[in-house]
Amino acid sequence: MTEFLVRRVAQAAFVVWGALTITFVIVRLVPGDPAAMMLGPFSDEAQRAALRGELGLDDSVLVQYGHYLLDAVQGDFGESFRLGGSSMDAVLAAVPATAVLAVAAMIVTTLLSLPMGIAAARHPNGPIDRLVSAASMVGQALPQFWVGIMLILVFAGGLGLFPTSGAGSLRSLVLPSAALALPYVGWLARLVRAGVLDELGADYVRTARSKGIAERAVFYAHVLRNALVPVVTAGALVLGVFLGGAVIIEVVFAWPGVGKLLIDSISYRDYAVVQAAVVLIAVSYAVLNLAVDLVYGYLDPRIRVGGS
Repeated sequence: MTEFLVRRVAQAAFVVWGALTITFVIVRLVPGDPAAMMLGPFSDEAQRAALRGELGLDDSVLVQYGHYLLDAVQGDFGESFRLGGSSMDAVLAAVPATAVLAVAAMIVTTLLSLPMGIAAARHPNGPIDRLVSAASMVGQALPQFWVGIMLILVFAGGLGLFPTSGAGSLRSLVLPSAALALPYVGWLARLVRAGVLDELGADYVRTARSKGIAERAVFYAHVLRNALVPVVTAGALVLGVFLGGAVIIEVVFAWPGVGKLLIDSISYRDYAVVQAAVVLIAVSYAVLNLAVDLVYGYLDPRIRVGGS
C-alpha cells in the first residue's frame, strides 16, 4: 500500500507541476505588456520599465520560471492589479460559488443517471434501453454553451420560471446546474447500465436465485451495490470535472465563480489571477483524482498489486 500511495502522490505532483509550467509558458506567450496593462494607457515608458524591473519581467525566462515555482509552492502568485490584493485570495473568494454549482450539478447528474441506467439494465434492448441510449448520445453531443442558452431562452425568457443570470437564490442555481450536468447524465447512465448487466450475469446472482431469494432483494442488496463501485469512482471524477470545467457555464449564466473570474482576468490580462485560478483548478482535480485512486485501491487490492 505504501508503494501504491507514493506512486499516486508522485503522479499527482507531476500533474500539478505540468499545470504550473504550461500556465507559465502560455501567460508569457499572450501578446501585450503586463506593465502597460497595470499602469494604464497614460503611463510613460519610464514608469513601465520601472514596473517591469520590479516584477522581474526583465530577467531571463529561466530565472522568472525559478522564481515562479518558488512563489507557487508558497501559494504566492502576485497581486491582482484589477481587483487589488492577493490574486490567490481573489480566487479563493470565488471558490464557494463554483463549489455550490458543482455539487448541485452532481446531484442533478446522480438523480437522473441512476434511474435511467437501472431502467435500461432491467429492460435490455427494449424501448426503454434504446430511449436511454439515444438520450445519452444526444446529451453528450450537445455543446454546453448551447444547452445553457436554450435553457435561458425557454425557461427564463419564455416561461419566466428562473432568473437568466446571477446567484443568490435556489432558483438561480437550477438552470446553470442543469446545463452543466446534462452532458454527463447519459454517460453515467450508460456506465450504470453496463455495471448492472455485468453483475446480473455473475455466478453469485445465479446462486442467490437458486436459493429462492426474491429477485428484488438480489438486485438491490447485491447487484446494484456491486455495480455502483466503479460508478462512484467515475462520479467523483465527474465532480472534479464540474469543479474545474464550469468556465463556460459560469460565463453564460454570469455565475460569480472561479471560471467567470478566470475569463474576466484573461480579458483584462490580469495574469496573476489567471495563474492562481488555473493552478488551483489543477490542484483540486489532482487531489480529487488522488483521493479516488486511494479509495479504489483500498477497496480493490488488485489495483495496488497491478500498479495500474
